[in-house]
Amino acid sequence: MENKEDWKKRLEGPVDRLAAEQNISKTTATALVNMKWLIDNRPDFQLDLDRGEVHLNGGDAIGLDLLTSTEFQYQAEALRRRS
Repeated sequence: MENKEDWKKRLEGPVDRLAAEQNISKTTATALVNMKWLIDNRPDFQLDLDRGEVHLNGGDAIGLDLLTSTEFQYQAEALRRRS
């Protein structure tokens, strides 16, 4: 299993490239890369904008604030392994 640092390193390239190409902040680019990853890899996700959460597996939740973090995908994968 990859650790958090491995996940962060893997995200650096796509985030930096998107931020430069679209002239957006790295925070915004990180959120977009994480949302794309969710759509491609976790079709079971649901956004709960009222609570500010992303729900996976019909119940487990990750705060939307983590969408701007390089730890988001790591946390989502940890939930998948626990279920």
